[in-house]
Amino acid sequence: MKAVLIITGGDIDRKFGKDFLTEHEYEEIIAVDGGLAFAYEADINPTYIVGDFDTIDNDILRKYYSSDNTDKNDTKIIRLNPVKDSTDTEEAVNLAIKLEAGIIHILGGIGNRLDHSLGNLFLLKKSLKNGVSATIFTQNSEIYMIDKKTIIENTHKYKYISFIQFDGNAKGVTLKGFKYKIENFDFDTEKTYRLGISNEFDGECGEVDIKSGELLVVMTNDS
Repeated sequence: MKAVLIITGGDIDRKFGKDFLTEHEYEEIIAVDGGLAFAYEADINPTYIVGDFDTIDNDILRKYYSSDNTDKNDTKIIRLNPVKDSTDTEEAVNLAIKLEAGIIHILGGIGNRLDHSLGNLFLLKKSLKNGVSATIFTQNSEIYMIDKKTIIENTHKYKYISFIQFDGNAKGVTLKGFKYKIENFDFDTEKTYRLGISNEFDGECGEVDIKSGELLVVMTNDS
């Protein structure tokens, strides 16, 4: 199963990011616009650079265009029109899907641009609907989406695990192996507005079953 890393804009803690890269291996690495700054700092040679390049320093971008920089000559640069109906990160996800990724890991994507952060959460759903497992990694969180029965391992890296209905209702939800258990419960925004915030594992793994809809899974710590 091909694993693809997308490094995009947002808050990337430098130490966390560099440690993360030493713990994972990828067949393809896509740097997205502002995310290229971290890739350059971490001495990562992406296989693709994607963006309209409105947030990356031109001096950094120029190093990947430079003909005398042989280490980076194999990087493919895809310059996007800034006037488009998608974000740079969505185009990177589209590329990862086209490259037949089975797993997409996203570094960045969550930051002080709430609009972009929310848009990137929708990209988790887009990946899911295309049969691709996508996860956003931050210094304190792992964020992904599920739409069927799923076993979630307790890695003991995070204190909390939250289940949030996303882009509609999640119905017939059963949670087992967690501190707060439910059975055949509807996460229905028209009735309860209930959010499954700050649950915790009750053992080494938990089981989530969903009859319809999607749940955003957020494993996180306080800080």
